[in-house]
Amino acid sequence: MNSKSISKSLQDSSYYIPTGGNYSATRIQVIEAFLANDSPINAENLWLNMRALEQRVSLSSVYNALNWLVKQQLCTKLKNAKDVWIYC
Repeated sequence: MNSKSISKSLQDSSYYIPTGGNYSATRIQVIEAFLANDSPINAENLWLNMRALEQRVSLSSVYNALNWLVKQQLCTKLKNAKDVWIYC
């Protein structure tokens, strides 16, 4: 699935955070960083990339956003040869 179709699916999705009725700003920030990658990436490297760009986000928020994408079937979670989960 490419970034345009993921973006479209996010706009059409019925998932909302319980308190605000909108997407979490942190979740959107993580998803945008994920979509900016051209290759599969693990959560820790994505988090490090975001920190290098001075984006303040916790590692758990990165995992939560990526797992949400998997749950929505917008990306795939695979285990690589080093037994590390990667997202693509």
